[in-house]
Amino acid sequence: MGDQRQSNSALAAAGLKDISQEFADEIKRKPSSEELFGILTGALNSMSDDSLSDVNMTDIIALRPEIEMQPDSKPPAGDSASAVDQLNDTTFVVATDVLLQLIQAIETESGQLPTLNTLLDLLLEGLHRGGNILIDISSADIKTIRPELRK
Repeated sequence: MGDQRQSNSALAAAGLKDISQEFADEIKRKPSSEELFGILTGALNSMSDDSLSDVNMTDIIALRPEIEMQPDSKPPAGDSASAVDQLNDTTFVVATDVLLQLIQAIETESGQLPTLNTLLDLLLEGLHRGGNILIDISSADIKTIRPELRK
């Protein structure tokens, strides 16, 4: 991995930790994987439609993690109600800032706006580097992030 890519991956990891911490400060616990991806989806939807090279932001319905449990992982706890609707704007502002920083970092590295998949790949790398930021699963158990898009 090149120096710039490692730097971008570290930026993603730090940003995801910031989002998780902001959520925890407000809700008094870490976010679940569903909540984190709900926050990221909301942040993407709030951004300018020309932020990515291939997708209008308002066409993103949801980001969905594909999870593959590691042998030493514990299964997720039972479904609990999402607290995303209870959040004030601060967590979404932090998430939007993180995504904008990542988009700008990719654009600086490549000279062009990233695709959605490029951004999601960087977020996945950040999750894998970010440590224990989720309440329900290990970030290492997330194998890919799939976007659900409007047709």
